Amino acid sequence: MSNGRVLSISPSHPTADGRTFADLANGDVLDGMVIDSVHRTRYTEAYTYDILPDSDSGTYFAGTVQIGTTLAALPAANQSLEPAHAWGSR
Repeated sequence: MSNGRVLSISPSHPTADGRTFADLANGDVLDGMVIDSVHRTRYTEAYTYDILPDSDSGTYFAGTVQIGTTLAALPAANQSLEPAHAWGSR
């Protein structure tokens, strides 16, 4: 990126603005940062890793840019994990 940072992220990983990293090309802008170059390489590790952010946005910062998460957010602390119909009438 134009700030000198390098991100190694899988192509299907979401950006914070709804695109995926596969959508990005040289000269595109990611969270206000110009992408100097995109290099696609074979991923040789057994797994990929992500972060589940503790925020309402479902995003986090990597290399100073805001990106999305591939992990589903848990319900807010004041919400039940049970569906509403399981509560019955109160």
